[in-house]
Amino acid sequence: GTYEDAREQPADNVTATLYYFDGRGVADQIRWMLAAGNITFAQKSVATRELFLKMAERQLPFGQLPILQIDGLELVQSQAIVRYLAKRSHLAGQTVRDEVKCDMIAETCSDVSNITYAILLICVHYGTHYYRSSSWLCKLRSAVLKVQQLQKLI
Repeated sequence: GTYEDAREQPADNVTATLYYFDGRGVADQIRWMLAAGNITFAQKSVATRELFLKMAERQLPFGQLPILQIDGLELVQSQAIVRYLAKRSHLAGQTVRDEVKCDMIAETCSDVSNITYAILLICVHYGTHYYRSSSWLCKLRSAVLKVQQLQKLI
């Protein structure tokens, strides 16, 4: 087969195809933007190491997921994808001022998601006794403060 045959191809009958591991993670914000923009999409799970390595070699310039196929493009880097989808759907603001406000909101959502997932992973790894530790409480306070600040931006 050709090089193109070896690449993962977009799903039929949808506007976009999102590739990510099973479960939640940094692709959540992308899913939210796809939904907010009323963009039909399919999700394809990268469920095996072999598939990930194949994609990393041929389609992932930074060796990371997620990747979004849309408009003939293969987009990587989650925040770049979020910004592209916002602009494509006219959700990025009308002025430079609006755009930076949208970027600040998107980055805050990313920070809160990262903190939440870090807490979850640490608790799974270290057990529920971690809930009582000061490190967990510090991360939780950080997430709460970011959400409070986000509410002021919106």
